[in-house]
Parts: sequence; C-alpha cells; structure tokens
Amino acid sequence: MFAKTPTVHPATRLVAWLVLLIAVQCLSGTALLLACLLALLSGGRVMRRGGRLIWRARWLLLSLVLVFAWSVAGEPLWNGSLAPTREGLDEALKHLGRLLLVLVSVAAFLE
Repeated sequence: MFAKTPTVHPATRLVAWLVLLIAVQCLSGTALLLACLLALLSGGRVMRRGGRLIWRARWLLLSLVLVFAWSVAGEPLWNGSLAPTREGLDEALKHLGRLLLVLVSVAAFLE
C-alpha cells in the first residue's frame, strides 16, 4: 500500500553528529573554507536557525578572535606594541571557522 519512509534511529543520528563534530575539529585551511561554503547549501531553515545561533554567540566569537589574535606569540601584523600577530590571527580564523561549522551543524541537528 503505502511506502514506509525509512527513518534513522535517534541514537544513530546523534553518533553521526558527534563524528561530524570531531571531523570539523580536524579541518584547517582550504578544507575548512570549503566546508564553510558547503554549509551555506544546507537549506533555508537550517541557515535561519544557524544564523540565530551565531547571533547569540557573537560575543563568544568576538572574544575568541581577540584572545587568539593578541595572545598567540608570533610576528606582529604591523609595527606597534598593540599589534596582533599573524600566527594569532591564523589560529583565530581557524577556531572561528570551526565554531561556525559547529553552530550550523547544531542547527541542522535541531531541524
């Protein structure tokens, strides 16, 4: 009669989501950038919820960038005593991208 739609057990979905979160933490550079661009294709509802999550975490994201940019030792970005380091900005952008992917994956999991 009616075709039954296949459903995935909630525990399987949770384990797959946790594996995705671990995989996101291993990304850097071009792979991280591509993953962020692919996350934009996740759909309207997911992106709206993800946007709300990102907006709520804006101060966390800002403080993450500031702490990494100014606390990691390395070559200063410009001459001056209060300049962030190139290495710090690199680390800050990596962690920012990873956290953005995690927030979008949480939105996808909730939708």
